[in-house]
Amino acid sequence: MRNCKHYLGILLLALLGNSAQADDTVWAQSFALQAEGDFYQAAQVLLQDPANNDDEYAALRIGYLSYLRGNYNDAIRFYEKALTLNPSAIDAQLGITLPLMAQQRWRQVKAHMQQLLKTAPWHYGGHVKLMMAEEALADWNALSRHASQLTIAYPAEATAWVYLARAASWQGDTGKAKQAYREVLKRIPNHIEASAFIAKNS
Repeated sequence: MRNCKHYLGILLLALLGNSAQADDTVWAQSFALQAEGDFYQAAQVLLQDPANNDDEYAALRIGYLSYLRGNYNDAIRFYEKALTLNPSAIDAQLGITLPLMAQQRWRQVKAHMQQLLKTAPWHYGGHVKLMMAEEALADWNALSRHASQLTIAYPAEATAWVYLARAASWQGDTGKAKQAYREVLKRIPNHIEASAFIAKNS
């Protein structure tokens, strides 16, 4: 499989032709190396090109590649650089949560998602990550209010109902939790967590 991916990467570079610009070749090399699973070299080819020193997308890609390698502090540093270059970037705000969540730095995840939601108030992914942070911080009151609001904004989505049920359960309101889990089962009939909770509390 590795040899196949390597061949595809070489083929991709060949298709660019001799007339391709240097930047295009660097980006193609980076993606080809990523496809091979060589995340370190995929980042290095971008870092070695001076044209990428102040390039927002280069910072985003290097941040992501660092995250894939498990180098979470480097990932955070490059995502922060991307945010410096473009403070309104939703991609960077979402991206930086990946290494922060891996390190269980939930207060920072919460702060970044709150900042994102100032720019994009109803960004669904941002709300989901904020609920994850609220749950991890055991902030059940905030999670209950937040999840309840999200069930109104996204009534067809099951995720907010799950978090609403969890918050109610931790607050000792079994009836409210069961009601929320029933809403989950309307949307995902075989949802394991919801089914188990209702069976246990019937």
